[in-house]
Amino acid sequence: MTVAIIQARLTSTRLPNKVLMQLGKYTAIELMYERVKRSKTLSNIVFAIPDNKENDRLAEYIITKLQAPLARGSEEDVLDRYVQAAAQYPSDSYVRLTADCPLICPEIIDDVVNKARLEKLDYCSNTNPPTFPDGFDVEYFTNSTLKWMDENIESLQLREHVTLGLKREDTKQLELKLGCLLNKDGDQSKVRLTLDHPEDLRVLKFLVEMNTSPLHTTSSEVIKVYLNQSLEKINGKFSIQ
Repeated sequence: MTVAIIQARLTSTRLPNKVLMQLGKYTAIELMYERVKRSKTLSNIVFAIPDNKENDRLAEYIITKLQAPLARGSEEDVLDRYVQAAAQYPSDSYVRLTADCPLICPEIIDDVVNKARLEKLDYCSNTNPPTFPDGFDVEYFTNSTLKWMDENIESLQLREHVTLGLKREDTKQLELKLGCLLNKDGDQSKVRLTLDHPEDLRVLKFLVEMNTSPLHTTSSEVIKVYLNQSLEKINGKFSIQ
């Protein structure tokens, strides 16, 4: 059993309230949620948001509009927010997603989960090294791995990024079996489909509003439009070099 935990908040410094911005007839977080629900490997999808008044509006939206499970915790210690969410929604394993990925691909989620299960991995992602578009990020970890991170990662800077402590050069991580899913279509990491800047919003609005079925469009279709329309001219400057 694998539960997806989507971290979200309204207090992004670069683009406040971004997860509630409109992309066609959907908000960004609504579009993502509907796409994630098409995954075949997830038993539940839970939102994990900060437990402060600045995010009460987001909590109300998730509960009333999305009618989705919700857990709340620390804004800064995001790893602890995952621990609290896992305590409320116990599972053998979890998938970490971030709410700035409205066009996340359910098939890629399933590919990461299936690879982790097949190879009996403690942790698996498609980001280390990154070969998928920015905005298709998926991380899988077992419940025991989540407990390991909580017990062994002490720095608040690392806990803010949840899994970053697993990727440091540290002999402790030898206790865990790590893996990465590579993109069979080659390195597409310069394709930017995340929502972090106003320029990203322009790109995503274009991709969603020109699409007759944004809930079901495939990753390859989205990438093809991004490249054919040269949308990297709008937001490509923010891509990781």
